[in-house]
Amino acid sequence: MKKLLLAAAVLGASASGAQAATLTYEGTHQAPNAVEYYWFHADGGDVTIVMDTLSDGFDATLTIWQKVDGSYVAGQPDDSDWAFVNYSVGADTHAYFDESTQTFKNLDIGYNVFGVALKDGWLGSASLFPTGNSDPGAVFSGLSGDYLITVNGTLNDPIAFLPGELMSAGWLGYEDYAPYNTYPHDYKFTIDGNVSEVSQVPLPAAVWLFGTALAGLGTLSRKRTLAA
Repeated sequence: MKKLLLAAAVLGASASGAQAATLTYEGTHQAPNAVEYYWFHADGGDVTIVMDTLSDGFDATLTIWQKVDGSYVAGQPDDSDWAFVNYSVGADTHAYFDESTQTFKNLDIGYNVFGVALKDGWLGSASLFPTGNSDPGAVFSGLSGDYLITVNGTLNDPIAFLPGELMSAGWLGYEDYAPYNTYPHDYKFTIDGNVSEVSQVPLPAAVWLFGTALAGLGTLSRKRTLAA
């Protein structure tokens, strides 16, 4: 009986909410105006999301969305609308403008504050923009629930950039006019905090599987008792 209760506790823990963890996602920006989608669950506290574009030539934006309950928009993720939460473009290089000399300082730092080696996402006009714009990273506070991350490139940013605005407002869709990004372009990003992957298993099925597992453990326990 003790073994059965222990097994039930372990199964129950696996079905509980997110705990401190680091999730790693790998993807490829396939073509101009493409958008990639990723899900995660957060249980509050700070969540750090950092992208590494792996090589020069991709200036990316990470945008965080939360599902609008009860909405329906065909063709969007889960056929639902999504409300804008926050976003990250570029990465903190500790660069600053020196008023006394009227020049930028610290543009030669090789890593951003998240430890990612800086890449140049603006190959077409690198002299106009500080190196490092291609490696987004930021700390987001107060995330609790299921979230969607979209990855897009220069000039295909979401039209919605105020809290609560909807993904159904659309995208700029001008990335094919930008001479900056290269395709296809591999990238990876990490999500760190009280986070977990969003299960794709519907809740009723998960509950049924959990019950089946307990029933199986109970049967096994009875067999062992009879054998003894």
